[in-house]
Amino acid sequence: MSMSLDRLFFFWRKGDSLLIEKREQDLFERMKNCIGCTYISDLPRYRYEVWEKMKRISLDQYTLKQLDDFCEYVFGIRYWMVKQMQEREGTFEKSECK
Repeated sequence: MSMSLDRLFFFWRKGDSLLIEKREQDLFERMKNCIGCTYISDLPRYRYEVWEKMKRISLDQYTLKQLDDFCEYVFGIRYWMVKQMQEREGTFEKSECK
């Protein structure tokens, strides 16, 4: 099984049960790095840039809750609304940022 850097699996024992945690890169941190912000709190100031990056990166690795939280923080609306508006704008090539 191969693991990418943004999806690491940690195994540890707690009592008699084996717990498995899947750790994914936080969307807030990822977008902060993509945009080049110093702080996560700067993201709402760069709404246009965030909007454009969201159309180009793969969001499949994030849960609906994570996407909702992110969109509500940055845009003030739910993810399904963002997705619907982006679908109306058309499809863009996906290109990952680090």
